Amino acid sequence: MRRIILHINKRVNTPFYQADLSKAVENFHHEEYHAVWSDAQEMGLDIDIHERVELLKQAESVTHIESGGIHYFFNNDFDAYWEELAQLIEERLKD
Repeated sequence: MRRIILHINKRVNTPFYQADLSKAVENFHHEEYHAVWSDAQEMGLDIDIHERVELLKQAESVTHIESGGIHYFFNNDFDAYWEELAQLIEERLKD
């Protein structure tokens, strides 16, 4: 049997958002990432935790990892996040 060692030489950032759907608990670690959702609420769109997780999974600028039932979301380009989520939310408003 071969033994394989994996070395990852990449800095891992903290997630900007995490959600535990089974407990309906969510946490934005960076307030600026929450602002796009606040704007959506002001426009009359009420998005629950399940819908938010599904929309974030669709975003190409966001990296999603699920571990132990907790969803973690990472992003390195805030401008891309903002633009992409604004488009996804606008599409949701049209439906």
